[in-house]
Amino acid sequence: MISLVGIGVLSGVGRGDNAVPIGYVLMVLGAGFCAAEGTIVLKKLPRVHPIALNAIAMGITGVLLLSLSFATGEQHALPERARTWSALVFLTIFGTTLMFVLYAIVVERWQVTGVAYQFVLFPIVSVLLAAWLADEPITASLAYGGALVLVGVYVGALSGRRAPSPVEGSEVAPCGTC
Repeated sequence: MISLVGIGVLSGVGRGDNAVPIGYVLMVLGAGFCAAEGTIVLKKLPRVHPIALNAIAMGITGVLLLSLSFATGEQHALPERARTWSALVFLTIFGTTLMFVLYAIVVERWQVTGVAYQFVLFPIVSVLLAAWLADEPITASLAYGGALVLVGVYVGALSGRRAPSPVEGSEVAPCGTC
């Protein structure tokens, strides 16, 4: 919850004319929840080579998105500029295929709950890259929101503190008897 508040501060939810609409932030959070669910499914699947798994997932997703694109009447045109093709090739090879393979390897070796914390770190990485590559300023709210996200990750993933489990004789019924 601390990290989610930090993402809200970092995103500028509800702050003036330039505020990010709450609907957009909720969609990003929804995407994070879907990705977390996908991670659980990935962990439960039988061992499959990550490239084969990526090819199946991307093929199914591509068909679904292309179908939706045609159903909504979007325009379809191939890029004309070499720089656009270069960016597409780079994003396909490194941003999709390689990153998914590395992600699948991490999921295979770590607990799902640990892997899920990467999603709350994405906004911090985005802010830092925007500052570096696009010379965007790092404002106080970006710094404060980023700090909250990091505190949330520490408390949730790194501090070693876990919720207490029910003790025999307590008011909480053990699982399976609820």
